[in-house]
Amino acid sequence: MSGIHQASHHLKNVAFIFEKFKSRAMFYGQDLTKNLILLDNLEKYKAIWKDPKSEIIFKLNIEEDFCNIQKNMHGGASATLVDIATTIAISGLDRDLRHSVSVELSTYYLNPIKINSNVLIHCKVPKIGKSLAYSYADIYDYESHKLLLNASHIKAMLEKTWRE
Repeated sequence: MSGIHQASHHLKNVAFIFEKFKSRAMFYGQDLTKNLILLDNLEKYKAIWKDPKSEIIFKLNIEEDFCNIQKNMHGGASATLVDIATTIAISGLDRDLRHSVSVELSTYYLNPIKINSNVLIHCKVPKIGKSLAYSYADIYDYESHKLLLNASHIKAMLEKTWRE
């Protein structure tokens, strides 16, 4: 199976989970999610995207509501963004489309994420097991591809699926 075909197959499941997230009536972080864009043409991001079976890329415009007094994305908002993006990636790449809960989330703030900037959220999911899933996220400036934030996220996998 070619890399593009594999990406297309995996993106269908991720898109399904993404739409489930966006259609929920009320949840924490929904303002971030409503403006999040799942990118489906990943070939133009070859510099950061390597494995169609385990990587997903989102795009987001950083609005004032996500920012602190310095006009940079608030640390809590960026941690929430990582949580949402990696959760969608994990559930969408899981063969059973299972729900999950956070076990550990670590974020490393490398450079400020400026108001009104566009960012790429690159999620990598190297392992989804029976009980745990491991993921990483890098947030890049959309234009320069400068690394702004790096994170890791471990989730406990539940029996409930998004198909229910």
